[in-house]
Amino acid sequence: MQVRIQTWFPFQIQIYINGREWLCKRLDSKGIGYQRYDNSIIQVDDVKRAQEIAERFVVVNFVKAFDALSRQINPILPRIKKVFSQGYYWVLDQGEYATDVMFKDRQSLTEIYPELVEHALVNFNASDVMTFLGRRLSGNFQGEIITDTKKRPQGVRIKHRMKKNSLKMYDKGSVLRVETTINNPREFKIYRKVERYGKKVMRWIPMGKSVFNLYRYAEVSKSANERYLGALSAVVPLHDCIKELEQLAQPVHDGQNRHSGFNPLSPEVTRVFEAVPGGAHSINGFRNKDLRNQLFGDNTRSPEKKKKTGSKITRIIRQLRAHRLISKIPRSTRYKVTEKGYRILGASLEMKKKYLPTNMKNAA
Repeated sequence: MQVRIQTWFPFQIQIYINGREWLCKRLDSKGIGYQRYDNSIIQVDDVKRAQEIAERFVVVNFVKAFDALSRQINPILPRIKKVFSQGYYWVLDQGEYATDVMFKDRQSLTEIYPELVEHALVNFNASDVMTFLGRRLSGNFQGEIITDTKKRPQGVRIKHRMKKNSLKMYDKGSVLRVETTINNPREFKIYRKVERYGKKVMRWIPMGKSVFNLYRYAEVSKSANERYLGALSAVVPLHDCIKELEQLAQPVHDGQNRHSGFNPLSPEVTRVFEAVPGGAHSINGFRNKDLRNQLFGDNTRSPEKKKKTGSKITRIIRQLRAHRLISKIPRSTRYKVTEKGYRILGASLEMKKKYLPTNMKNAA
C-alpha cells in the first residue's frame, strides 16, 4: 500500500492497494504456506482456502479504513469537516482484477503460451473483445477496440483495449495471468435502487466510481477473465489435433442421416468456422438467425432470400452437430460450441491462417 496527499486544497488523497500483498498477509496469519515470484503467487499449500480468503477482499469496509488513514495524514481534516460538514468521498480511480493460472513450472507454461497468444491475436475480433467484457458490438458503439502485443523482459503481453478499459494476458514466471482494468466504469451496469417518478425502484444503471461499487467491479472483471480463459481453454498445439482434423473431412452418420465432411481450406467453411466460435456467442450461444446475419448480413432482407439462407444455415448446423462441434442448449433454440468444437475449429483456422501460408512461402 502507498498513500499520497496533495499539499494544496482540496488535499486529495490517492491510495494504492495491492491485493496480493493483502492476501499474503492473511495467508501468513493463517499459517498457509506459499511461494512468491515478484507480484505473483506461484505455489500455495491450500489453493481452495487461499481463494476463499482472496474473495473477501471486495467486502472489506474500505471507507472506514480510508477514513482512518486520512485522519493520520491530513492534520487539517477536522477544520475541513467543520467548514464543509463532510470528509472525503472515496472513489475508484482505477480497478485491476487479475485471474492467475498456476502451472507446475515455467517450462510447462512456455510450451503452450505462444499458441495462446497467437490464437488470441488471430481469432479474437472486436466483437469477441466486447463480449468478453460483457458488452455487445452495435452500430451505436462510439470508440475504438485495439489489440496489440508487446515483448517485455518477463515475457510477452497481449492487450485488448475498449476505449479506456482493457483486458490483457501475460506470463510471469510459472503463472499465466489474465487481467481486466476498468478506468471508465460507466461502460458497465450496476443493479441498484434509484428514484423514478417519486418512487424508489431497482434498475440497471451505468456504474459509477464510488468505492461502494467495488464488488461490482470484481463481478464484471471476474466474468471477463473467465470468458477469456474459457475461449482459450481449448487451444491445443496443431500436431495434437491432426487425427481429428483428418476425421473432420470424412462423412459421418448421426444415426438417421449421413452428413458430409468439411473442407477446412474452403473459403465458405472458413467463414463458418470463424463465425461459430465467435466471442459474441460465448455467453448465450447462437441461433440460426445469428449465424445467418453474421454470414450473409443485409443480403437476407427479402423473405425469399431469408428462407433460402435460413435453410442453408439449418443444414450447416446439422452438419456441425453430426461432427460434434456444437450441441443444442436444452429447452431452447440456441446452440453452443463443444470442447471438441473449440479445439478443432481453432486448430483448423490456425492451420489455414498461420501454418499453411508459412509453409507455402518457404516452399516458394
